[in-house]
Amino acid sequence: MTLEQRTPDVPARDGRPTVDVAVVVPVRDRAEMLDRALRSVATQTVRPTEVVVVDDVSSDASPDVALAHGATLVRMPENGGSGRARNAGITHATATWVAFLDSDDEWLPRHLELLVAAGEGEGLVTAPSVTTTGLVMGNAWRRPLRLSPRRLLVPGNVITTSGTMVRRELLNRVGGFRPLPRAQDLDLWLRVMERAPGVALPRPTVLYHMHDTQASSDWDATRRCFDDIIDSHATSSWMDARLRQQAYARVHWDEARAAQRAGRSGEARARLGWLARRPRTWLPLLQLFAARRASRFPLAAA
Repeated sequence: MTLEQRTPDVPARDGRPTVDVAVVVPVRDRAEMLDRALRSVATQTVRPTEVVVVDDVSSDASPDVALAHGATLVRMPENGGSGRARNAGITHATATWVAFLDSDDEWLPRHLELLVAAGEGEGLVTAPSVTTTGLVMGNAWRRPLRLSPRRLLVPGNVITTSGTMVRRELLNRVGGFRPLPRAQDLDLWLRVMERAPGVALPRPTVLYHMHDTQASSDWDATRRCFDDIIDSHATSSWMDARLRQQAYARVHWDEARAAQRAGRSGEARARLGWLARRPRTWLPLLQLFAARRASRFPLAAA
């Protein structure tokens, strides 16, 4: 990895308070989107102490955009994916907190201010995102949620990566992101939540931009990774047979719906039959339906 930094053509101080936060942004071939993301960092009501952009072997002007914004630029020697890039950013960060921002997302102006204000005594703080189509991702309820490994699995994950800030010491202690092709974020949040408390705020502070270059859904890969994550916690004190079964309620429902849309009626019936035979999954399913319904109603943004 190589490290570069350039001073931007803006005043070093502009009257905003500085917060002990490092912003980590992985990027590959998204120069225009990266410019938008970094502009949203620059317009925060508080200043982060550092911005680290990790270039995952881009062939476009992404590195130049990062340097033009005065970010610390880490160049990866070879393409390794977003998780590996974020780990490199964590390694180069020095602040107490690490806030993640994907290069195609955008923060609303009070994002860091609200997360830092809620951070006392927490290991992780997260806020919801709202998509460009108006769908809330993350905590869709109108109240803060206390987080735990159980709460991330049932009825489903309420953490979005670009809305999340974690203590750097915790990230180092758990080893950062594992090299999974899917669900790297859920895997990390579970390991963090085993060691420290967390909270999901109720007000969206992130814009999640929909576009054609986003990774497509791969149900087989997602399922294999979810199985791996659940199996890795088989001996954890918070994992038991009931929780394991309930955690798969969402998986079987989503797979049934995907099979139905693809015309695989036999597979869809098999998935729904698995749910019908397991009463423990019924309440988590109802909670999942309620959460997804709530996500379709706009929340007041920060």
